[in-house]
This record gives sequence, structure tokens and C-alpha cells, in this order.
Amino acid sequence: MAASKNRTRLIFLPPPPRVEDIFRISKLDTILEMLKGAEADVICASLRKDQFLLWSDSSETGYGQAKVDSVHSSLSTRSNLTRFSTGPFENPTEQQQIVRQLCIDAVECIKKGDYEQAVVCYERALEIDDSNLSALNNLGVVYEKKPSWYGRSVVVWNRVLDVSNTQGDAKHIQRAQKHLDSLSKLMKVE
Repeated sequence: MAASKNRTRLIFLPPPPRVEDIFRISKLDTILEMLKGAEADVICASLRKDQFLLWSDSSETGYGQAKVDSVHSSLSTRSNLTRFSTGPFENPTEQQQIVRQLCIDAVECIKKGDYEQAVVCYERALEIDDSNLSALNNLGVVYEKKPSWYGRSVVVWNRVLDVSNTQGDAKHIQRAQKHLDSLSKLMKVE
């Protein structure tokens, strides 16, 4: 309605099959405009840039979608998660690699709509590195996916704020404050 009122178009890229089924069953596909085919592929390809990524390791620059796509996920099932422990590591690099892989696997879970598993991956990453801003930031976003998780999201965003203040990371401070403000409004509505 807002798009129509403002004389703009709202066009959806092809959603995952489960979401597309919901659109079809609810008949939203007859109301909403869905872009398909080559044109949709071109737009999706243009959005595969670092600034549009859900996750990137803040300690590395240039860790873009190409690298994410090239990494084989070793944590595709819950049973595989148990192979990582939070015990002593041989070196910090091993620790960083495990955290990075857990975050990559969480993004894959998010793409599949498996938010519970994404939470598990991010929490495992934070058991290893409790001040990893990428994992904290994305865990806060995942917790915003369900209204029953809003309280958890507030806790995580406050942690992002604390870590960001300690590290002097203005970008994450601003992001955390924005999310906390939004959550405050959402929680008042309910």
C-alpha cells in the first residue's frame, strides 16, 4: 500500500522454495510482483558484493562472497557440531578458523531458514571468542527473527555495545544503538 501510495514498485526476487510455496498458498504471488529468469539472476549477481554480505570477518578485509562461496561447509548437520570443543587450541589461528567456519555455517543455516541452528553456530563461535563482533552482531540479527527472541536480542545488542565501546568501533556502536532503539519500539507494540 505504501509503495502504491508513493507511486513506486515493490518487486521481489525469487524466494527460497519454501517461501515461494507460502506465497503461492496464501495467493500473495498474485498480488506481489516477482521477478524471475535472467533479469532476476542479473540482479542477484549484482548484489553479491561485500557491502551486502550478512557476515564477514571484521579482522580481514576483502573477505567477500567469492571466498564464502568457495569454502566448503563442514557443519551441515547438528551432529557435526559436536566435533568442535571450546577446549585449548594449538594456536590462535586455529581458533580464528573455527570461529570463521562456525559463522559461515550459521549464514548457510540462515539462508535455509533454520534460525535455531544458526543460533547454535553463533553461540559456539562466541564460546570460543566471546568478543567477536561479527558473530555477536549477526546473532543479534537472528534473534530479531522471532518476537519470542526479542529479549535475547536486546542482551546480545547490549553486549555488542560493550565490546564496541571497548574496541572503539564506532560503526558497531551505532548499529547496536539503532537495533536497540528498534527493538524497544517493537517490544512496546506487543
